[in-house]
Amino acid sequence: MSNAWTDVLFRSTDDERGSERWGTPTVLFDALDAEFGFVLDLAAGADNSKCARYLDAGDDSLSVDWAKTLDGLGGAGWLNPPYGRSIYDWIKAAADAGDAGAVVVVLILARVDTKWWREQAERAAEIRLLDGRVHFVRHDGHTGPAPCGSAVLVFDSKRRRPVYSRTSIPRSD
Repeated sequence: MSNAWTDVLFRSTDDERGSERWGTPTVLFDALDAEFGFVLDLAAGADNSKCARYLDAGDDSLSVDWAKTLDGLGGAGWLNPPYGRSIYDWIKAAADAGDAGAVVVVLILARVDTKWWREQAERAAEIRLLDGRVHFVRHDGHTGPAPCGSAVLVFDSKRRRPVYSRTSIPRSD
């Protein structure tokens, strides 16, 4: 099923509406930053970075050792990943960095029915489901709600793992 916001948020090209260029709402980021102390935005650009230091498309963020980089900077990493077909790779990188000793906090759509959620997001030490829909911010200041609910995933090997279970329900079709 398609609608205007889904088409915008999940577009594979980066045009003026820029599916991969929607920024994090400042109020949400500031609340998490106060808790975690972010030192690096792991997927951003000069127009939407929430940290003074950031990895942009030219840095090829997925090829960077996030755990080593964050250890050298002495703080946590922030990730509002591009919402496209590569989402599995972004969440896996966050989970791997968390397992390696880094703290990576991710703002993500709560797509609990997907492979990337089951295999990677569930590796998080904390899963915080957000009330309502996050209103992301475009570089020109325009905002728009996500097509579904969102979650904050905290990848950190030193935190308590959540009690989380999944049960398959037989289909009636």
